Amino acid sequence: MPRTFATVALSAVVTVLTLVAFTPAQTRPPQTAAREIELTNTERASTIARFRRASPSAEPALPAAPVAPPQIVATPAPVVVPSVADARVYAMSHIGPSQFTCLDALWQHESNWNPGARNPSSGAYGIPQALPGSKMASFAGDWSYNPVTQVRWGLWYIGASYGNSCRAWSFWLSHHWY
Repeated sequence: MPRTFATVALSAVVTVLTLVAFTPAQTRPPQTAAREIELTNTERASTIARFRRASPSAEPALPAAPVAPPQIVATPAPVVVPSVADARVYAMSHIGPSQFTCLDALWQHESNWNPGARNPSSGAYGIPQALPGSKMASFAGDWSYNPVTQVRWGLWYIGASYGNSCRAWSFWLSHHWY
């Protein structure tokens, strides 16, 4: 049965009248409580009869609103990407200050420590200028934007190819690539 304004109003009146009728008798003298219940029952019957006579088409029907249970939506935790400063600290902590001086000079020339640096002629990518950049995926899937992943791969590459950062820098000074 569609809910009309009349049925909603009737429900509200009945609720209010019921609350008055069933207020604890201890708070009122017994005669007053009995008289209020009698009046309330009479008023309730009168009100119900009046609303039943009301034409349902005269009042606009209220749409039946389905009540859905609240949905719990899981939001993924934000991805925290380390900064270039974090990557520099990572490198320093793994190779020490004397080797870091050489590494810093090398990568300043190669990419200026820019994780998005791309060599337009060769396609080398990232802080260590990996060629192709996708080689760094062997360390992590975030290689294209995470400076720490790029530094990890670059330190591995330098160690495997030159032994240490200062030897890589020395090679770069002679050839302008490493």
